[in-house]
Amino acid sequence: MSDGVVVAGEHSVPFHPYDVEWVPESCRFAAVGMYARGSGAIQVFEIEEDGLKSVTQVEKKAAFKCLSFGLSRAPVRLLATGDFDGNVCVWNLDQPHHPSFSTKGHQTLVNAVDACGGTSRGGGAPELVSAGRDGLVRLWDIRQKEPVATIGSPENGRDCWAVAIGNTANTEDRLVCAGYDNGDVALVDLRSSSVMWQTNVGAGVCRVSFDTPDKAPSRVVATTVDGKAHVFSLTNPSAPHSIPVHDDTVWCVRHVPQDQSLFGTAAGDGSVSVWRHGESRIATTSVSERPVLSMDWCPDRMGLCVVCTLDQSIRLLQFTNLGKV
Repeated sequence: MSDGVVVAGEHSVPFHPYDVEWVPESCRFAAVGMYARGSGAIQVFEIEEDGLKSVTQVEKKAAFKCLSFGLSRAPVRLLATGDFDGNVCVWNLDQPHHPSFSTKGHQTLVNAVDACGGTSRGGGAPELVSAGRDGLVRLWDIRQKEPVATIGSPENGRDCWAVAIGNTANTEDRLVCAGYDNGDVALVDLRSSSVMWQTNVGAGVCRVSFDTPDKAPSRVVATTVDGKAHVFSLTNPSAPHSIPVHDDTVWCVRHVPQDQSLFGTAAGDGSVSVWRHGESRIATTSVSERPVLSMDWCPDRMGLCVVCTLDQSIRLLQFTNLGKV
């Protein structure tokens, strides 16, 4: 472990975890993935003094690829998921055996989901955005089964790998950023149903992250299979700042909620790093010999993050120096 980084907890799981995220306003987080038999796993963990405790474990027919707690707020814990069969679902963690919302959102694999509104950040309708292998990005109001909006078409042949929803501080404005397997990145204004800008970064886009998802953002970061992070200023998106952040695929990027000038990256070489916009890497550590597929920062404790790795492990990392840089 590198200086300034400690392992605060570790837990092996009986499935391949693909995504992980904190349950808002709690000391819990959830991971989703696939059992070896091809079924789907949802597992919720709670932090205790002596480590991590599994408090919920559910198995479903289809394997899960992604999750979001963007619709969730205490006391209602709503988990949105996308699975390998194209289903987009919302689950109440207190009653996780049957979804409260379920629709066949895509023809096949759902690569990414994000959510906002309703009882969570921002106002307006409880909205969920999904990205599929079929090339479509779809916006859902979970009070109805049909999509509110659809971006793209299956005929374009592109696989949409990443999606994020931003500018959610009021009931009307919504931005969606999508990243594709061919390196395309697009920013869409849902209020006007128009593409604000579109560019290509030269390699498949694994993840996108707004610096301030719950208000007007100033930047969005896209990470790629060639080890780079591309930082777009929303006032001048035609000139992104591209930096080589890892020697392997950068599977995930997440901004630190307590300081949006900081963002973390997780890579295929098993490393996790923290960067400051406009400067350089300020912390890095190797957590596994296998790829780190997802990470998420604790919204209540500066520097605490959870990661999931392909060695079937969940780890809590504490970056101890982030508040000092």
